[in-house]
Amino acid sequence: MFDDGATLNNLTPLLPRPMSNDTPMTSTSPSLEKENTMTDWQQAELLAKNAFVNGDYDAVIDHSSGTVDDLQKRLVYLLKMRMVAWARKGQHKRELDEASTIIQYAPHDPAGYMCMGHRYADQGHQTKAIKVFDNGLRNVPQSDNQYKALYDGKQRAMERRNQRIDIIAKVPFDVMGIIVDQIPARSLVSCIKVSSVWRQKLLEYPRCWRTIRIEDIDGVDVPARMWYVLPLVSHHVRELSLPHAPQLPGYLKLISTKCFTNLQSFQIRNPISRSLLCALSVSINLQHYIKENKHGFEDYCELFHECLPNIGSTLTSLDIHFFGDCISLSLILNACRNLTEIGIYDNGEGPTFSGLVLSFKTLLKKVVLQTVYTTLQTSELVPLFQCSPVIQYLALKGCEDDMYTAVSENCSSIKVLKIGHGPQRMDDFVDVYPGSHSGLTSLSAYYLTSRLPLMPLIDKHSSTLCSLHVKFPMSIGFIRQQESWDNLSSLALNGLVRLYLENVPKAIVNDLPRLLERCSKLKTIYLNNVHGRIPDAAFLALSNLRKLNSLQLQYARFLEQSILRFLHSVQRPRNDGHGLTKLRLYVDGNIADAVLLACAAVENLSYLAICCTTKMTANNEQTFSAGLSRLPRLRKLHLSNMKLSEQSLLHIGQNNNLKEVQLNNIYYLTAVQIQDAFAPHIVLKFTEYTA
Repeated sequence: MFDDGATLNNLTPLLPRPMSNDTPMTSTSPSLEKENTMTDWQQAELLAKNAFVNGDYDAVIDHSSGTVDDLQKRLVYLLKMRMVAWARKGQHKRELDEASTIIQYAPHDPAGYMCMGHRYADQGHQTKAIKVFDNGLRNVPQSDNQYKALYDGKQRAMERRNQRIDIIAKVPFDVMGIIVDQIPARSLVSCIKVSSVWRQKLLEYPRCWRTIRIEDIDGVDVPARMWYVLPLVSHHVRELSLPHAPQLPGYLKLISTKCFTNLQSFQIRNPISRSLLCALSVSINLQHYIKENKHGFEDYCELFHECLPNIGSTLTSLDIHFFGDCISLSLILNACRNLTEIGIYDNGEGPTFSGLVLSFKTLLKKVVLQTVYTTLQTSELVPLFQCSPVIQYLALKGCEDDMYTAVSENCSSIKVLKIGHGPQRMDDFVDVYPGSHSGLTSLSAYYLTSRLPLMPLIDKHSSTLCSLHVKFPMSIGFIRQQESWDNLSSLALNGLVRLYLENVPKAIVNDLPRLLERCSKLKTIYLNNVHGRIPDAAFLALSNLRKLNSLQLQYARFLEQSILRFLHSVQRPRNDGHGLTKLRLYVDGNIADAVLLACAAVENLSYLAICCTTKMTANNEQTFSAGLSRLPRLRKLHLSNMKLSEQSLLHIGQNNNLKEVQLNNIYYLTAVQIQDAFAPHIVLKFTEYTA
């Protein structure tokens, strides 16, 4: 390695020196007589100026030449010091820039060549290093004591270049596969260009091309990297995902002409970027955008339809996002008869799902259909249900109330049903995958104004239903008609294991005790945005749930004594060794100190999340942090908006079982204090406090 310290020590000091008072003056200039502390180069400058005025040009050259040489030496000396300083700071690009400047100003000085050559060699650029050393050997005099060091540097760089091994070319094929599997998809395209050997081996290795996400390789707004590679590996591709507008037409044309004999999964993700889609979330703006770009969307749809015959025979999964009026579900299903999963997200106003004509039984097991500005007519989807006897997962957005009846009558194999009646996104649903046993296991309903449509379906599948997720409407009309959702406990929900309720109206809140008493098998309870105070009897019922392991209360109101009794009842694991493992309490205001202390004493907790603005007393804060530090199974901890001291945070960080900590807006604590409180192995996420 190049010893920059030795180079700095060998530099000759050439600092400006002041002239003494008795230095003889050869000029009669009054200004020179007044300045008795000028440096040599300042004196020479004045002498040269006077000689120039007097027309004595030989004297000008004599006075300036020595000064210029002196200044150049000083400049090179300062450049050497700055070069070494950049090296010490680890900023090697600037170090190389300084070395290049030294070579330019002092081509006979070996320091610039030595620095640049050794730096290139250490970075693995042996060819560049050899070129620099060669340049130095040509310009530096052989009498220089660094000449041999330049020669030795060149020899070492040549030896290192000759010893390099092409790993991909030398190792066995299976070992190469292990190496290639670690390379990101974006870098694989660049690796193909390294050499003909790399190109051949990588193109013949099928596993790295089985799943291709063009958006990860090309990005969003850059030229297509995969355009020239995809035709060469098309026979290896099993899963293909295309990005939105800029690259989409070209890739669709490619798919329609090339041989994708093994393609099983095909995705076209949002033609409108997520950020733009959020900006256009107001319906009138999104409608205007679609109208202005309708011609372009129609072109995409036409190209998509053209590529279906080429991939339809092998395709088993299709997931497409389109805007416009021109996607036909009937055409897709008739062209791709081996589909087991289909997802269509249509934000246009056209009849995407109308006119469905099927003369065969489909193999569909998972169906996701979403519209924004049109309603999914039950009569239009009944033919799909009738011709798809093995549907197990059904998610529909924008439905009528009678869709539940249609599903109950025609989908005998249904296991997971998600139906949205409002403007929510499909990813708002809790995703539960079907179990091994038959019958409906998971039901999600958003913005349903009455329980009546659910009753036949729940009654039919009461023995298998284990997960219920209901998000109630927030409209004024619904709040006035809450009696349409009263007596939820009267439904056949005895086998429920997971219960998720959002925007919970008072009628349901008052009915919670009876509901929880009937659902004795509940393991997970999630209540979000509860209107009204949770009754004391509800917490008593929670205490009696012997299998409960997860309780999440977000923006809910409750009495301190009620939740304290519940927390005290679950502080110790039950006789079977199980207990409450997940607890989340999110409130807009304060939570009593006693409740927080009780939360920190639940021994079986592996996940704890608390959001409140409570300022505990010093003793309670110390007890709270000590309790968290002792929880034996705590893995994840999320705290938000709380007032904690640095000492308390350090105490919490002593829990060696923690794997993930998320801290949001912890009052008066800086990022440095938060990072210092936890061990390096803990995944730490935080946002600093902002007043």
